[in-house]
Amino acid sequence: ATRLLDWGFANYSVYTKEGEELDGISVTGGTQNTLKAKYNDFSCVTDKSLASKIEYKTELPDTVVAPVKDGEKIGEVVFTCDGKEIGRADIIATEEVKKIGYFDVWLRMLGKYLLK
Repeated sequence: ATRLLDWGFANYSVYTKEGEELDGISVTGGTQNTLKAKYNDFSCVTDKSLASKIEYKTELPDTVVAPVKDGEKIGEVVFTCDGKEIGRADIIATEEVKKIGYFDVWLRMLGKYLLK
């Protein structure tokens, strides 16, 4: 059992990517134009020789359509190694954005033209 554990620790390692906060994600039809989001930490066990080849790509739409709830999934971070997917982490909204109403649109337009 000791030799098997020694072999495992010698040949494998844990890859960890800390989660990040994302700002400025564009929102369409909301009471605000952008929102904040985050993704959580990601970790996996991998061969030590492949650990340096791990890449990640953020998959987010160009804009998110309101309403958006706090905690709602809006995208994913995809982790790959040598072109093969090894895992995903959800990108979730960290704030709520309500759908803009007629009165809010009117106030926004009025403020835009009066404050020029």
